[in-house]
Amino acid sequence: MHKFGKTICRYRKIILVIALLLLIPSIIGIKATRINYDILVYLPEDVETIQGEKILSEEFNMGAFSIVILDDMKTKDVVKLEEKIKKLDNVDKAVSIADVIGTGIPIEMIPDNVKDKIYKDNETVMLVTFKEQISSDSTMQTVQKLRQITDEHCKISGMTATVLDTRDLSDSEIAIYVIIAVILCLIILEIALDSYIAPILLLVNIGIAILYNMGSNILLRRNIIYHKSN
Repeated sequence: MHKFGKTICRYRKIILVIALLLLIPSIIGIKATRINYDILVYLPEDVETIQGEKILSEEFNMGAFSIVILDDMKTKDVVKLEEKIKKLDNVDKAVSIADVIGTGIPIEMIPDNVKDKIYKDNETVMLVTFKEQISSDSTMQTVQKLRQITDEHCKISGMTATVLDTRDLSDSEIAIYVIIAVILCLIILEIALDSYIAPILLLVNIGIAILYNMGSNILLRRNIIYHKSN
């Protein structure tokens, strides 16, 4: 062990250069590794959620769906929005009240017992179904496009929208958490150790090791699971 330590000290510059060069393929590996946002695929096959998703996908060709809440929109505007949504690549169907009553019947002429079920506080809904699964890249991109073509009067719900919101919220906050953790660790190590430079080197080594670990995923599998502690 003593000889091993002396060898490392002797070739420390070469080892440092190699360690820094290895960061290049690690970063490339991080970018190339797909993050799987669908945690349902890691659940057992006998779970009712998994079985329900399979039934929707296999028997009804419904990979996922979103409910678009339309606020104070006229029927003709609903029809125009529905046509735009149907043109999106991954969209299978888009169904709203306009498909039932058309544009020729005013809302005021609909019986109250029916209108109360489809309209509430000037809000109605549109069901949008997708061809692919809840957390597939295509479905998530489609929901993002769906948000772009709708205005502030529309709200989009569903599992895919929830996954997107959770991902965006976590990604926006993770940098803050990392900075706070590094500062706190640095303070503790500075107090605990005699050297002022040793804590910095230790944290840098940990950071490089984390990058190596994240980049090496591309060698083992094509995707990794996403969770809020990423």
